[in-house]
Amino acid sequence: MKFIAYGIIQKDEMKLKNPDRFKKFLTALRFKAKDETPIKLTIERDIKRRTQGADHEPSNQNGYYWSVVIPILSEHFGYLPDEVHLALKFKFLRNGGSENLPKFRSTSSINKHEWEDLMEKIRIWALSDFDIKIPLPNEVK
Repeated sequence: MKFIAYGIIQKDEMKLKNPDRFKKFLTALRFKAKDETPIKLTIERDIKRRTQGADHEPSNQNGYYWSVVIPILSEHFGYLPDEVHLALKFKFLRNGGSENLPKFRSTSSINKHEWEDLMEKIRIWALSDFDIKIPLPNEVK
């Protein structure tokens, strides 16, 4: 994902034309300016690459999630992929804690049947609440 921001670096501060939107992209990045320099920044967030599955695997649910489900929702809502992932965990994978500090299951801890149940819940929620059609795994390459 790319974001282009225009502005200047002045001492230890960046002065941007669109600072609110830019702040989302800096959440996971640490950038410290050292001198005053006009800038045109292109920021690419380094996203952890998820497995797309081995050739011998009959299906790869995690690959489908990160290469189909997450990008569709990320584009629709304007969130970063990891933000969408956390929002989906908050909505569908809470398992204890308190309302103020909930606990979540990790997607890596669920079995293939729980995974498909999760994907079905996400597809139904996206379609019924936001009119977002997420294709089934067999509908995409």
